[in-house]
Amino acid sequence: MRKLKDYFADWTKFELGLLITGLSISILSSIIFHGNAIDTLYTSSYLITALLMAKGKVECYLVGFVSVFFYGIVLGLILILCYFTPLFFLERKPRASYSFKCFVVPL
Repeated sequence: MRKLKDYFADWTKFELGLLITGLSISILSSIIFHGNAIDTLYTSSYLITALLMAKGKVECYLVGFVSVFFYGIVLGLILILCYFTPLFFLERKPRASYSFKCFVVPL
């Protein structure tokens, strides 16, 4: 507990309020909108990273690395659902309609 108090000793009340308010809003919005744990962890870690970067703390790099890891998971799911899945259904044409001609490009 002493280390925690020492860590936040140079933070202003506004910065602590911003941290507490941002974390509580991200958790509450995840509960209200039935979000999953990865989205909540990503939002919380990104908020902590932004505040640590604004304070000039070195720990922001470690928290930022965790945030990037969760972002990769979230973005990967979004890419699969919004980009690759529709392409799968759009590209499914009967193979008999394709002609196997050799195209030669004139020089």
